[in-house]
Amino acid sequence: MHFIFLHSQFVSLIMSYCRTVEDVQNVIQHAKLSDDELHPLTQVLSFAPKIEVQEKYKFLELDSTLLNNLQNGQRWPAQQTVAETGRMLEEKQVLGVFHKYYELRICKPKLRKVHQLLEKCLYRGPEYEDDIVKTGVKLYTFQDLLDNVQASKLELKAELKENMAFCINGAWRFLEHEYHFRVLSYILNFVDENSWPINQVNKTETLQSLAALVPMDILDQCFSWYAEETVAASKEGEPLYRLLEARVCRFLAEVLLRQAGKFNLEEFLLSWQQSVPEGMQTSEKYLEGMALMDKNSKPEVIWYFSEADLPEDINERIRILFQTREKWTLDEIRPYVQRLATEKVNVNALLTKYARASSVGGVRYYSAKHAK
Repeated sequence: MHFIFLHSQFVSLIMSYCRTVEDVQNVIQHAKLSDDELHPLTQVLSFAPKIEVQEKYKFLELDSTLLNNLQNGQRWPAQQTVAETGRMLEEKQVLGVFHKYYELRICKPKLRKVHQLLEKCLYRGPEYEDDIVKTGVKLYTFQDLLDNVQASKLELKAELKENMAFCINGAWRFLEHEYHFRVLSYILNFVDENSWPINQVNKTETLQSLAALVPMDILDQCFSWYAEETVAASKEGEPLYRLLEARVCRFLAEVLLRQAGKFNLEEFLLSWQQSVPEGMQTSEKYLEGMALMDKNSKPEVIWYFSEADLPEDINERIRILFQTREKWTLDEIRPYVQRLATEKVNVNALLTKYARASSVGGVRYYSAKHAK
């Protein structure tokens, strides 16, 4: 592209000059282009007497798919040729100059804001709802969240489901941790009192029996998080449900770990197994992204370290991770960086860029990029 700078005294002369078809033909000839290969319509641009920076409009760069959707079938009249219509001129006046434009890029949703918003309006039970009203705490409907969080509807729904958010009277809320534990304990204790196997739980009987203790909509949603329907049915024809081992074990592990700093690993594993319903088996895989273990210390220890508490900024997250632990194996660090990976940049690529790899005894470790 070539730019020609003209002295101001020539500008008025140029602006008053009307370009002709012959002028356009000469330009095409000098450019060594074929007239038949070009559209028959040539737009002649001229500048308005007073050009201002336009804030009313913004340029938006689109890929071909989005551009086609916007055009919605309206195409340049390419079917016509110069031979059919001859060269035509159309004058267009430049009214403003833009120095900024928007570029549309695919990016990961900014879902951490969901937590920031909903942590301010935790649900602690119906007896505390009047306090929420009196203090004027903001409650968020799904549309409110969609308006405040950079995410699609599907992405937002998935995030709410993954983090066990509850819809209470039209607003989305997190259950306060102790209240969440209380509701789940009611369900698990009722199953134990009836000596039901963990894959033969009667939902209807459970909800009806506990309705006096917990609002039904909360109870129903909590049950749906921790149990799934099976193909079996009771003698009365009621569908039977299976308690989900991974979710129940993980939440009960969090309850234990939140109560202390570093926990003796052996004692923790024993207490954890004793806390889960009969028929469930705890596993270290249920702790991924929630707890860290040090098996080199004497005694071995474990402590609460949640991925959800880490910042979204990759540089800050990496800094905290290597501040917490000098060296990580891939399996150890993956749960803490997986959320930041994309289709084009996976976990391995992220670690290659932000960490330094080394091998010790055949085991690959990652450490801070500029560690000594």
